[in-house]
Amino acid sequence: MPDKKFSNVDEAILGIFFPGFGVEKIIIEDQKYEMRIFLKHNGKLSSCSKCKSHNLDDVETKQINVRDLDFMRQKTTLILTYKVSKCRDCGQELKDKISFLGKTGIFTSRFEERVLNLIKSKKTVDVIAKLMAITEEECQLIVDTYK
Repeated sequence: MPDKKFSNVDEAILGIFFPGFGVEKIIIEDQKYEMRIFLKHNGKLSSCSKCKSHNLDDVETKQINVRDLDFMRQKTTLILTYKVSKCRDCGQELKDKISFLGKTGIFTSRFEERVLNLIKSKKTVDVIAKLMAITEEECQLIVDTYK
């Protein structure tokens, strides 16, 4: 299915959930009940966190896939593009901050919070994995990360 067109308002609303990132495009595959939201970091690091220098060079652009909560009844994956910079003065490598990324690095923090809340409600890992459409191993990873 071709990309569905979203208005600037739709993209602005999505932007609220993903601070520091702008929506590049959204692909919805209705038959698979899947949505991919392509987000690009729209800021620039201003100084080195180690030496406070402003002499930073962008050294590479990285892209990661992160699972988010279902949106509009669609299994939602975020494709995040961000930059890695290097300080010319101390050599420290720095990456754009992704405030909504969970501790596992493969799920958003709110996805991980939902899984942990389900664990607190005494649901088992296998039941939660089915509910959240993830593997039991991924579910256990979230649980173990927050121990």
